[in-house]
Amino acid sequence: MAHFLGYGWFAFVLAVFVPACLESNPQPSPGGGGGSGDGTQDAIIASEDTSEAPDLMGDTTAGDVAADVSPADTACVPDCGGKECGPDGCDGQCGECPAGDQWACVEHMCICTLDCEGKECGIDGCGGSCGECGKWEDCWVEGLCYEKECLYHLNTRHFFEPVFKLHMLSTADGGVPGMALDVDDDPSTCAPALNCQDGLDNTLGAFLARPELAPISGLVDSLLISGELVILGELINVGWGDPWEQSEGLIAFWDGVPAHGRDVCDWQAPDEKCEYFVTPETYDFSACMPFVGFDNVTISDGHMSAGGPDHLFSFVVPLEQQGLIVTAVMARIEGDIVFSENGFPVGVQNGVFGGAIPLELIKEGLEVLPEGFAAPLSNQDLLDLVDEHLVPDIDAGDEYGLGLPDGTPDSVSIGVRFEAAAAEIIGVIY
Repeated sequence: MAHFLGYGWFAFVLAVFVPACLESNPQPSPGGGGGSGDGTQDAIIASEDTSEAPDLMGDTTAGDVAADVSPADTACVPDCGGKECGPDGCDGQCGECPAGDQWACVEHMCICTLDCEGKECGIDGCGGSCGECGKWEDCWVEGLCYEKECLYHLNTRHFFEPVFKLHMLSTADGGVPGMALDVDDDPSTCAPALNCQDGLDNTLGAFLARPELAPISGLVDSLLISGELVILGELINVGWGDPWEQSEGLIAFWDGVPAHGRDVCDWQAPDEKCEYFVTPETYDFSACMPFVGFDNVTISDGHMSAGGPDHLFSFVVPLEQQGLIVTAVMARIEGDIVFSENGFPVGVQNGVFGGAIPLELIKEGLEVLPEGFAAPLSNQDLLDLVDEHLVPDIDAGDEYGLGLPDGTPDSVSIGVRFEAAAAEIIGVIY
């Protein structure tokens, strides 16, 4: 039976073997020039003829093929322009959306569905909030706003008596009796060096006595007179069951607002007992107590003392654009209680407040004060004076009185004289 190779094989044999046979057995040229007879001339002619032989597979060389079909031409280029997620067209992804059931990739963009149904506040699961509660409300875990835990306690609070309203505050210029206290409990040191004794400390008071700082010295007086600065001291559990001359308890300080105009009750008169509201800004809603106070008040023979190395005292000086928070560490107070004819406390005389203010906090406070606070001095003028003349004399600790002393003074001592008159707290104002 006959076997056929097929047309494909026939074309291959024809293309490969036939030209080779023709070249290896060239025909004599016309005219009988058959060559040398030893095949040399024929070989040279055959070689040249081979280079000129037609390429039945095309004219493309191996180098051309390598250039036309490079790996770069065949690599897949991801299509991720303007896309956050989803397929990139090359069996990859353009990105991943954040984990969580609220996130999904929609048309190559990461979309988050807010989890705020039935909520008034709290996180929405998408990096935002479902809302904010009111000033006197807290956001509970279920996302609802409720009245602050201690607000009811504050609104229904029974304010103790006696209450004192400070009607005189004045920085003193020396570390002497009646002007300063021994802030660091070290009788071997005192300040300022040229005007101090008995371990009494008052570096900042002497600094504020500089003539160019007179606008600052007069600021507190003007705020007291205008009623913009009202500091109330509430004695709590002092004198219960004991004569007032010999008792212990605590004193809480409040930021207050006069209940009446000065034409009705002169809040600067030491013999008038005026009514006041207190503001919640000075109230700690987690402890149901004012932020500022001393828990170790003692009254002995009519002399009151409180505070010590581990106590802080802060109050806000209201300014035109913002309040300036002044915080003293290692704070303490002393003063003589004034008693009425029936033996009830009605005021404080010869009061002295002592403490230390970290120098860095003073500088930070000056940097954020509104310009013109101490006109004609600029804020930079004040900072320059501080850098040049205010030298720390108290080692309050590495955490401004909340840590252990580190051997380097970091705070400046201050002494403030004060007097207070009887007052009555009648409620809270919002």
